[in-house]
Amino acid sequence: FSIVMDALHNSALKEIAASLPLVPLPSLRIGVLGTANIAVLNVRAIQLADGVEVTAVGSRYLQKAQDFVRFNNIPGARAYGSYDEVLRDPNVDAVYIPLPTSLHVWWCVKAAMAGKHILLEKPVATSNDDWQTIITACLIHRVKLMDGTMWMHNPRAATMKEAVRSGTVGEVRRMRSTFSFCGSSEFMKNDIRVKSDMDSLGCLGDLGWYCIRAALFIMDYEFPEYVQGHASPTYNDEGVLTSCGATLVWANGIVADFDCSFSEGLRQVFEIKGTTGTIILNDFVLPLSEDTCQFQVQRMHLGPRVPGHGTTIKQELTGHITQMPKCQEAIMWEKFAAYIHQPQNQPDWQSITTITNDVLQAVSASLAGLEYDSRG
Repeated sequence: FSIVMDALHNSALKEIAASLPLVPLPSLRIGVLGTANIAVLNVRAIQLADGVEVTAVGSRYLQKAQDFVRFNNIPGARAYGSYDEVLRDPNVDAVYIPLPTSLHVWWCVKAAMAGKHILLEKPVATSNDDWQTIITACLIHRVKLMDGTMWMHNPRAATMKEAVRSGTVGEVRRMRSTFSFCGSSEFMKNDIRVKSDMDSLGCLGDLGWYCIRAALFIMDYEFPEYVQGHASPTYNDEGVLTSCGATLVWANGIVADFDCSFSEGLRQVFEIKGTTGTIILNDFVLPLSEDTCQFQVQRMHLGPRVPGHGTTIKQELTGHITQMPKCQEAIMWEKFAAYIHQPQNQPDWQSITTITNDVLQAVSASLAGLEYDSRG
């Protein structure tokens, strides 16, 4: 009887709730820790997003924060000469952290202790121990964390995954991804991504992270059974990876190969090979357009042998176009706000970040010839 009464009570509450006018969610107020180039991109995205606004910017130098606010036309945002002042600001609900990876654990813990939710640039940590410290702090202080893997929030990603699920290319057998660019001599000498005390994971953390996430996305975030780094990774004089690759193998036999590099031409390709065709994204991380995105389905068929010419091959190439309501980074910020306000309706982004980091750390260990004990 009590179960029936509870059900009726809950049903009545739902009817009452449905009859009430919708109350708009409050705007999520963002404090930015740092003025790196990627912060400029994300501030623009926040300005394009609904339900999110920048209310504070912090730098180690007050003038730099003031210049950032003025240059990026952020009316009403307060400029601070330290990150701590941003964390103390009562008009900040969440922080964006684009700092070097080695600083993530310190500032994420401090942000969590201040009760601020976190959108954290990838890679999220230089080690699994640091990441465990970060997520423990978030759990203790009841704050949410999402990483800045922006391409996942592009509507194209969901459309592509639905195409896989519906059997567009048959049964998936293998995935292949590559993300690379050729850094200038200045980049290879001075960029934080090649400095062991700032971003010790190098190209694996900066570029390989996207490739690993792509494979996990298709595999519904199942941890691979086997991880093997490819032979002959390259390191700079500080021991930071500048070129590498790896293979991930799942229990069902599906394989994902990827490579990433700071010393090869710009390329950002993700392919999903099935028994009847291949899905191809030629711009899977940074779309060629903010208005439309597409992926292609390629099918090739062997035709009859033609005397003097050999076997003929027929190719079918179909484009699947997705209209973009706004850039993928703006959509990411809207989803971050939804994750904070209505987490029950959102993926568990923190767990998704955890498995991505765990696989990345396994790849890093394999490349170095070390054993890796997953905690994922």
